[in-house]
Amino acid sequence: MSEMNIGKVTQVIGPVLDIEFPPGKLPAIYNAVKLTNPSINGEKWNLVVEVAQHLGENTVRCIAMDTSEGLVRGTEAMDTGAGITVPVGKNVLGRILNVIGDPVDELGPVTTEKRFLVKSRDLALLSLLNKPLTKRYGAVMASRINETTISNARFVILFHGRSMLYSISRRGILSS
Repeated sequence: MSEMNIGKVTQVIGPVLDIEFPPGKLPAIYNAVKLTNPSINGEKWNLVVEVAQHLGENTVRCIAMDTSEGLVRGTEAMDTGAGITVPVGKNVLGRILNVIGDPVDELGPVTTEKRFLVKSRDLALLSLLNKPLTKRYGAVMASRINETTISNARFVILFHGRSMLYSISRRGILSS
């Protein structure tokens, strides 16, 4: 990120923060915004909040991913320009991570080559990318489903957003 997009906290109500940014520099919905909260630890930019709503007047409403206790109006906030990501891969198996992908199991840092967005419009739980489903069962986004996917799978769960639409087997719909 070549130019930092810095805003200021205008309101704190529990885990909900309103942050004002300069005109024309409003972060996108689901962007991660970082703040410094001395109540967490002494590190800079130690609190991640996620943009949940554009309020108008160059202000966004955010949800804190950790304690907001101790934050005050005027605290600087930095737009990261991207959403919250978590590490993925074999090194994550058996580890305990918090909601922003940091390890909390005291086993040291997680080293992975890939990080995926926590929220994505095209999240495919099995990374289908319009390929036939070759596993015996799986879960896919409703936008990724096609006849080949269903015919090659014994069991498929269709998702739309965060909600399960249908459970489908070769015998038909199991639940909705």
